[in-house]
Amino acid sequence: MIELLKNSGGKSYLDIYSGTVTGTPTASIDPYGDVLTPTSLTVSAGTAPAGVSQRWVADIPESATTIEQEATVSWSWTQGGTTRHRDIEYNIIAPYVHPVDACYRLGFSLDPSSANYRDPEEIYAAERLARYAIESY
Repeated sequence: MIELLKNSGGKSYLDIYSGTVTGTPTASIDPYGDVLTPTSLTVSAGTAPAGVSQRWVADIPESATTIEQEATVSWSWTQGGTTRHRDIEYNIIAPYVHPVDACYRLGFSLDPSSANYRDPEEIYAAERLARYAIESY
């Protein structure tokens, strides 16, 4: 399951591997799991990686990640005259240490021009590994 950090929002991606989407897809998130309060998300075209014909990106607001729980982003789009749907599950978690704080304490920088630069994904991966090790103990 894809992880989102609590109170930090995120992005959801819809990759189309064959053909193209007619119009712009729609996406919504149900942050409370009750299907009564889905929140529509802002969707824009993204840069498709190799092997993907189209990529769409939905911005998940911070307000949808305030509770540690599972949340579902529901995508809907039309392709070749057929309406299609895809649900993507996310696990909203509270990290043991926020990556910005970890960088500060370890002497790293999130500024790409710094000699001590560390990619944010590297810091997130280290936090996930540490959390897994602690919770699996």
